[in-house]
Amino acid sequence: YRLYNVVPRLIGFIDDLTNWYVRSSRRRFWKSDDDGDKRSAFSTLYEVLVTFAKLLAPCMPFITEEVYQRLVRSVDEAAPESIHWNDYPEVNESLIDSALETQMDIIRRSCSLGRKLREDHKLKVRQPLAGLTIVHRDEEIRAAVSDGSSRLMEELNVKVVHFDSDESNFTSVSVKPNFKELKKRCPQKLGDIGKALKDWGFKEVGQLENGETIECAGEALGIDDVMLQRKAIEGAVVATDGELTVVLDTTLNQSLIVEGLSREFTSALQKERKNAGLDVSDRITLTWHSDDEDVIKAISMHNDYIANEVLAVEIIQSDSALPQSAPLNDKAVSFSISKATVEA
Repeated sequence: YRLYNVVPRLIGFIDDLTNWYVRSSRRRFWKSDDDGDKRSAFSTLYEVLVTFAKLLAPCMPFITEEVYQRLVRSVDEAAPESIHWNDYPEVNESLIDSALETQMDIIRRSCSLGRKLREDHKLKVRQPLAGLTIVHRDEEIRAAVSDGSSRLMEELNVKVVHFDSDESNFTSVSVKPNFKELKKRCPQKLGDIGKALKDWGFKEVGQLENGETIECAGEALGIDDVMLQRKAIEGAVVATDGELTVVLDTTLNQSLIVEGLSREFTSALQKERKNAGLDVSDRITLTWHSDDEDVIKAISMHNDYIANEVLAVEIIQSDSALPQSAPLNDKAVSFSISKATVEA
């Protein structure tokens, strides 16, 4: 009955499942050319949904029963008649991959910091950027994240991911006493400690963040005894959570700007598909018109990308304006879409 201990963890898992796994695997579900990979994606999602429904069953007995009947009983008559007649799931230790979890944790934290930077600097996620640098002191962590750099490139819409071990290349750091903690232990030494901390830099900060203590004015100071303030050096676009630092290259050239327009157009088309009531697997014919040279260049250069994203079997440039319109970063385009007939 202590649902306050249970529900927050369940909600956290739902966020992991929907806003990370499902969203990042959507191409595998309905665009993958590899039938084996598509089956693996659906199989994994099916197992997760069924197992999660069993975990939720004591808290949400009716909704989970409905899920179970639709997902399990509809395809397996030999399964127990009710979700509540199943054994409660148990942990399978052999399926836990600690290295993979560490890698994905760093990647997700990097994505969160990168999105914050985009938001703070008013850079739309659909606007491609030249590059991203991940700064971390641990060589093994950098190597692990490097193996998953393609995910970072996709999530943060950057062309390349770089790695660096020296945070001082991008930020400065100041260290001050945590008066709340130190007043309890050594109030008479606060002045001496404050003077000494002014000379501390990334070397000392690294030791503290690795869990070590440093003697100062006769006191062993740990990470909780100090206040850290990081500041981006001039010209750098930086976000950090202490252990991990993310640096964005926000310089836009004409090629990146044009590609950004193509992604804005793709987003407008996806919204129109939804408004038209099309199924996610329906193919379409797209007709478009624009008098803006950048828009014309964007659609022409990224024709294949747009077609793949919106499932267009044909893209036609019109000589005259069309019924639907969308502003692409203040540049105009009009278009129409219709469901295409595809031979089996």
